Amino acid sequence: MLTVGDLIRTLTVEARIHDLDMIVHLPGTSDPSSEGLAQVRWCLDGLLGRPAPASWSDAHWARIATGRTPMSHDERAQLGEDAARVPLFG
Repeated sequence: MLTVGDLIRTLTVEARIHDLDMIVHLPGTSDPSSEGLAQVRWCLDGLLGRPAPASWSDAHWARIATGRTPMSHDERAQLGEDAARVPLFG
């Protein structure tokens, strides 16, 4: 059974990911709310089984983890073996 809290988190994650899709080519726009992106990070870290590097912004991690931004060699090294599991979902 899906709880109300889980449903809200699911909708938040989906909406924030789509927000990132919509603003990618719009110069001068800011990332979605930090609260929403924090929920995205929480979800993605859970899917990965550990936190992504803290030096990565929530928006950057969201783009990498969903396959919207390719990982650099250094980023792959930071994720180690887990890099092969990315994208976590698309």
